[in-house]
Amino acid sequence: MKLRMIIRALLICLSMGGQLVMGQQANLLSNYDLFSSMQNPAYNGLNRRMQLDAVSRIQWSGIPGSPLYSAVSFQSPFHKSFATGANFQSIEMGRFKKASPLRLNLLSGDIAFHKQISNKLFLSTGLRLGVFSMDMRISQLIADELGDPAQFGNDYNFNAPSIGGGIMLSGEHFYLGASVPHHLITRDILVENINLGYNARRLLSLNLGFDVPINKKLSFKFTSQMKQFTGLSPLWEVNGYLVVPDLIMLGYGIRSNNSNIVLTQLKLNEYFWLIYAYDFGFLLGDQNRFSSTEFGLSYRLNFEKQRVKKRNRFY
Repeated sequence: MKLRMIIRALLICLSMGGQLVMGQQANLLSNYDLFSSMQNPAYNGLNRRMQLDAVSRIQWSGIPGSPLYSAVSFQSPFHKSFATGANFQSIEMGRFKKASPLRLNLLSGDIAFHKQISNKLFLSTGLRLGVFSMDMRISQLIADELGDPAQFGNDYNFNAPSIGGGIMLSGEHFYLGASVPHHLITRDILVENINLGYNARRLLSLNLGFDVPINKKLSFKFTSQMKQFTGLSPLWEVNGYLVVPDLIMLGYGIRSNNSNIVLTQLKLNEYFWLIYAYDFGFLLGDQNRFSSTEFGLSYRLNFEKQRVKKRNRFY
């Protein structure tokens, strides 16, 4: 039964930690250093501004039922040393009938503490608490064969609390961070011998970056990140950007999974920035070419009265 094979494939995706889904999506955004608070709660409020980000990503464009990721992130300082943040991330996957057969949601809230330890050096820490939900609606899958009994199987869902945290050391021209964006607290849940409770239990993220001024109107920015889900090999990424401060940023990146990225960020006006990324490479071997697109919009409002002695300008 073709439909039962599809169901099992979805279950396997979940048993691998949603890693083919979550790993490609919620915490592996191509513009990770532009949506830094999603990756590391210690980042919230580091620039002393209120910021609202929205992003949408189509993974593996052209493949029926490919993952669709969307997220909204908010951060704002509320004291010279403290900031708060909130994130909502959602992934849908599968062929549509009335709804997407597979949906993963993660809702979380953050608090961050910042300490200026010298004139040009900052130490930041962050804590994240949230809830993860998985909803697998097998009844909404489209059967290739009429009357396929697999179509009338059970739907599955569960919720689990999530915790996370991070630390970051930053200066005027560099940053170095480590975080666990989420760790799920859940029991084993077996469906057709597949452990759904293993779903994306923990993600580890290490990142660093620095910028080098070329002249008064142009600089070069370098960033790198390592991501690792429970049970999977680490994924490395290196990006380089040309930056016209407060106007535009153009970048190109490579990943250890045989893919490449084109990244852009453009200032629209005093408050809004447009963000775009295009990924391309090979999926599950050199014969399966893929591409992915990512669009984002960022609203930024600086808090002039709450600036510290030496503002971190790198971000």
